[in-house]
Amino acid sequence: MTSPQDQRWNARLDSYRAFVEQTGRHPRRPAETEFEAQLSEWAHEQRRLYRGQRGHPMRGDRQAALEAVEGWIWAPRRGPTPRADHWESRRLAVASFFDEHGHYPRLGAPGAEERRLAGWVKNQVERLPARDDELGQTRYRAVLATPGWPVTRVETWTTMVQRLESFVAENGRMPARTPPRASDIAAHESVERELSMWCANQRRFERAATRKKPYPEERRARLDRVDGWTWAQRRRQGQARARRTTPPASSA
Repeated sequence: MTSPQDQRWNARLDSYRAFVEQTGRHPRRPAETEFEAQLSEWAHEQRRLYRGQRGHPMRGDRQAALEAVEGWIWAPRRGPTPRADHWESRRLAVASFFDEHGHYPRLGAPGAEERRLAGWVKNQVERLPARDDELGQTRYRAVLATPGWPVTRVETWTTMVQRLESFVAENGRMPARTPPRASDIAAHESVERELSMWCANQRRFERAATRKKPYPEERRARLDRVDGWTWAQRRRQGQARARRTTPPASSA
């Protein structure tokens, strides 16, 4: 005996199949009617079940029934959207920037557009490797093929610590904090600003580390070898300023 759930599913499949036969295409979004929108959403839900994104696998008989619908595919290619166009334009802008300057955009750069590109790169580096959906993997392959792209977060960290080591070796000191407004920073100071911000982030990440997600010991050891490195620099600087500004206690 067919269950009520199976009856509803079969009825929706019949409606979907009839739509395809009558129009010669599959339902899509944006849709021309509310009924088409509902069918498109139903098909999207079936694909999520097929990919195991609903916690339980799709039944084999339902999978076979959908595959019997003319033109059915499990990973339909979506047309370009404004959001997709924006993503691709950002990737191309990064590639163009690298071609012109020989390095990828920097977060501490004086130019606003370079900082925006650097922020976009940072988001892609952090998010794309963890995505297992088709769109995420397609984009990850695209950025890996982009000249100048930092392949992984590990590579980015290694590059930054090498730059820090070179700065200390050349200047005999750790990078100092620079003016907070980018407009106040001279071009030759932008590298120092970026390194200073990176050092501050490492200290923040170390303070926020937990037992389940510790700060990598190999990174800690390498930073400890940098001449002048300290994990509590901001706190010590604050204490030093407090000592300079606090008047000495008067003797009785």
